[in-house]
Amino acid sequence: MRILIADDEYYARKAMAKKVLQASPDAEIMGDFENGIQVLEYLEEHPDEIDVVLTDVKMPEMDGLHLAQYLFEQESQIEVIIVSGYNEFEYARKAISFGVSNYLVKPVQKEELREALEKICRGQKRYEEKVQKIMIKRTLQFLSIEEIAGHEGWRKMFLEPVFCKNKGKVFFLVVIQGRDKGRWAQNQDGDRLLQKLGQQFRGEWFYFNRFEENVLILFGEKEEIAGSLRKLLRKEDAGRRRKLPGNSWGTVKMRIHYTLQ
Repeated sequence: MRILIADDEYYARKAMAKKVLQASPDAEIMGDFENGIQVLEYLEEHPDEIDVVLTDVKMPEMDGLHLAQYLFEQESQIEVIIVSGYNEFEYARKAISFGVSNYLVKPVQKEELREALEKICRGQKRYEEKVQKIMIKRTLQFLSIEEIAGHEGWRKMFLEPVFCKNKGKVFFLVVIQGRDKGRWAQNQDGDRLLQKLGQQFRGEWFYFNRFEENVLILFGEKEEIAGSLRKLLRKEDAGRRRKLPGNSWGTVKMRIHYTLQ
């Protein structure tokens, strides 16, 4: 986590930097400044390099609240922690309205500073996971399982996590194809089926738009996987026949490949 510190008092900045490193040893103090203007000048010269600005409220030229307001209005991804000697509701209310991550009152305790930084770390992790899932979903639209397996980067991204969780175990590749994917997705029964299979057999499910192909990597006994797959196919297909006219699965093809890692 890369952090800037803003406070008009030199020794206060140095003391806060020391406290930050005690609370979060992996943090990097990228700079400390006397006011918000200096912070913005640094950010302009070093875009996308800072995760957190830890700023005092009272500073000359541009105070902490106006700095937070500017970053908020610019829709910056930088998190702001306000540090203040004023335990007043109005300051806190303004800080919250500017999207400030936390409002700490001096003297700041190491534990509350650690909690504030950990809260930001958790939020960043959730955001990164969400972005990664979106990117994975978009990427998969244009690939096939053969292309993923043959490309080192894609293989590490999509396949290695599931194989690491099941190291040394036998896996099976299940391929399900249907002509009528749009109709199938109307009640999401197909998605529920494949998610259930993936969870049951500690595997992973991919859908490739280009081939309208569902691919599951499953771990377990061959007979158990085949039996569960056939049972769920019959159950879900019967349910869809009650909800929709005709067979919403279209044509289903199933191939099970017995392969050793």
